[in-house]
Amino acid sequence: MNDFKRRGIYSSRLSANTKLYGIFPVKISKFEAIRHILSASLSFGYKPDFSENENYIYKGIGTNGEELEFDYFENTMVGNTPTG
Repeated sequence: MNDFKRRGIYSSRLSANTKLYGIFPVKISKFEAIRHILSASLSFGYKPDFSENENYIYKGIGTNGEELEFDYFENTMVGNTPTG
């Protein structure tokens, strides 16, 4: 476990926005029209689960037969490996 390890992670995001302006004619008291704005937004994000990557997470069996899982990058400056 003292070998040099490198990690590359990524995430992606896609978004789209639009605004539609309009005037709705209305005859109420001294008002002639109402100006309105319709806003729409759509967003999608993706961040993969790296917890099954054996280059980032060590999985093995302990001395008592229990399953072990160890993140090589835990408590480092780059931070833990992203999961789910």
